[in-house]
Amino acid sequence: MQCVFNDNEFLERVQDPEAKFESNIECNYIDMPNIWHFKDEKFQDFFNQLAEHEDYSLFDQTVIQKFIDFNYPYVRAYTVRRLFIPFIAF
Repeated sequence: MQCVFNDNEFLERVQDPEAKFESNIECNYIDMPNIWHFKDEKFQDFFNQLAEHEDYSLFDQTVIQKFIDFNYPYVRAYTVRRLFIPFIAF
C-alpha cells in the first residue's frame, strides 16, 4: 500500500491517451498529519480514543473504516508477532 499520492502513476492508470471516451472518477483522501504513522504519539492517542468510545455508530463512518483498513496490515503483523506466536511457543 502506497502512502504518498503519485500524480503520474494515477494518470497512467486512469487516463488512456488512445481512448475516445471520457469518464468520471471519484478520488477521496484524508488529511490527518502525524496520525497515520503508528509510532507517533498522536496515533496512539487517536486509537485509544477509538477503543474507549462507547458509541459504535462512529465506526459506520467511511473515514474511520478506511483509516482502520489502512492500518490493519500493521496491526495484524504486530498481533501475530507479539501475541499469537509467543502464546503458541509457551
